[in-house]
Amino acid sequence: MASQTDVRQLIYRPVAPRITAAAGSAGDTIITALNSEVTPPLALQASTTPDLILNVGNITVTNPSSGLNRSIPPILNLLPTFASGTVTLSASGSGTATPSGGSAVNLSMTASQYLKLGVNITSTGVLTLLAGVPGASLAAATVPAAVGGTFAIGYLVVRTDGSNNVQNVLNSDIYQYVGGGNGSGTGTYARIFLNQ
Repeated sequence: MASQTDVRQLIYRPVAPRITAAAGSAGDTIITALNSEVTPPLALQASTTPDLILNVGNITVTNPSSGLNRSIPPILNLLPTFASGTVTLSASGSGTATPSGGSAVNLSMTASQYLKLGVNITSTGVLTLLAGVPGASLAAATVPAAVGGTFAIGYLVVRTDGSNNVQNVLNSDIYQYVGGGNGSGTGTYARIFLNQ
């Protein structure tokens, strides 16, 4: 008798390509649908080849099985159009962070520091960045407040080494806000229902 993987044996993985089943199988269909349910709109993700770029996903996430779409709530009564974007970090802590289609912010870091960089989107689909105050430890670095009139997506921890070189963006440096919210204090939540 062949053994099968039980749900209790699965380990959480935050990205669809990490959980797979045989292409076209029932397991593949279920896993693809589940991954679409746990992937947030505007998903923040590091590149598969580590570099100084943070990727921002589409504003809409579609479940391929049900066809249901999820998005963020309107910002100032408008729902932006946004397919994808990036935030590119300078190689030096004294450099900048530049969003695609937005304005750069200064990192203002020195050697061996941490900085929490807030990522927001405006009602017109422009990525807006706000830097916290750098610190000598992750706990000492402050999380920037959300920018009023925007949707707060999450924040990225920027790290410098002893020579003030910015380190590659890793998924462990990314903090995605779940439930969401904007400068007016409204928010949403999502639930997953599994039929047994």
